Amino acid sequence: MKIAVVGATGMVGRKMLQVLDERNFDFETLILAASENSAGKIIAFRQKEYEVVTVETALAQRPDIALFSAGAGTSKNWARKFADAGTFVIDNSSAWRMFDDVPLVVPEINGDAIKSSGRLIANPNCSTIQMVVALAPLHKAFRIKRIVVSTYQSVTGSGMRGSDQLGYERADLPVIPFYPYQIDLNLIESVVFAIGNALGFSLAILIFSSLREQLDEADLPEYMKGVPAALITAGILAMAFMGFAGIV
Repeated sequence: MKIAVVGATGMVGRKMLQVLDERNFDFETLILAASENSAGKIIAFRQKEYEVVTVETALAQRPDIALFSAGAGTSKNWARKFADAGTFVIDNSSAWRMFDDVPLVVPEINGDAIKSSGRLIANPNCSTIQMVVALAPLHKAFRIKRIVVSTYQSVTGSGMRGSDQLGYERADLPVIPFYPYQIDLNLIESVVFAIGNALGFSLAILIFSSLREQLDEADLPEYMKGVPAALITAGILAMAFMGFAGIV
């Protein structure tokens, strides 16, 4: 089996490699891909050194599975191309979460949404995943009518630039800020859109969309049935906070 990690030099890409190792995931070929700027870098994995290649080079090698975590732009440009070439693509970005033809999957809840004919799946963001694991069985048992959500997210959610700002501030060193305010020993109150595309989509829309994907239509309240998830946010109050006093 050939497996590719697209975005292998980033924080999430390196964590993916760690999880593959922890789970003793078996493969014959490992392809580590990233941007052209990162091509040629060396990453050590399981006592072996791998040279990072471009995404185009990874596509040409026809991997069986591709794990994408290189940002929404890269996923939009390349994920379909990999899928069309026969690769099973698991996208960790916000790029494909709101597309009707792309299953939004949390395996513990709706793993059966993955079809053998489909080659591209998305997953919700981190806050939504852990929440729906708890909410889905509660909804089936008791029918949830209202959800009020507050999330507190670490700077690692914004990648290396956010983490670097925290590290430099903690060390009292000059830094080009990623956040508009000091993040060390601070908590920034901010809805997703105020931070640009750091999280990709409104958390409220993601939560609603995820619940629709992971619960049968018959289980939903009447006012939710048949309504596009992106058009409904008022039923869920969600405030996203970026930042912690330390890296989680």
